[in-house]
Amino acid sequence: MNFTRSEALTRLQLFDDKAEVICRSRFRTQVFRPDHGFSWITPGDGSMQTEWRGADEDATNALALNLRFFIQTGDKITPKQILELYDGLPVGDHEKRAIREAVDAWNQLLASPIVVIAGELFSCRSYLDVFMYGGLAHADADKRRSYEEWMKSAGSALLKHKFEKIAKSIIYIVNGIRIVNQRTITLLGCSATGSAHP
Repeated sequence: MNFTRSEALTRLQLFDDKAEVICRSRFRTQVFRPDHGFSWITPGDGSMQTEWRGADEDATNALALNLRFFIQTGDKITPKQILELYDGLPVGDHEKRAIREAVDAWNQLLASPIVVIAGELFSCRSYLDVFMYGGLAHADADKRRSYEEWMKSAGSALLKHKFEKIAKSIIYIVNGIRIVNQRTITLLGCSATGSAHP
């Protein structure tokens, strides 16, 4: 174990803090609704309009600021880093198995194909990268070009909807990890103070 109990608790708490922000965000409220999606409407004048039933721009930008904590490695709270943390923690097999299953779900999600654009098949990971690093959280030149082309296209509503579907799945997984972390923080906290624990 190349970290102290205090460092472990700090990282678990940071994960939980950021997860809680996402779980009570306006983005979550706006996309976890029965009619989430969009409709294409033709008013009759030959034009096409979109009726959007998803997150607004401010809610999406706020989500991206917190979502990056789980994608970038600098703060040491990506799901993979949390799994590595659990491998060195004095917790039961139940907690370690729950985290491993959550990380497996995370990896399967990001590896899954999501859409073909201009002949290129995008996995959820590569698709998320374009949204995060091309428009929402950073401005990588190549990804920015793709993001702007997508947002100007006739299918922009569909592309935004797919991003929101990925984000919804991420929220489920992150919240599952947060619940396990809460139990672990309690166990480690009790142990650190000398209290008995299961």
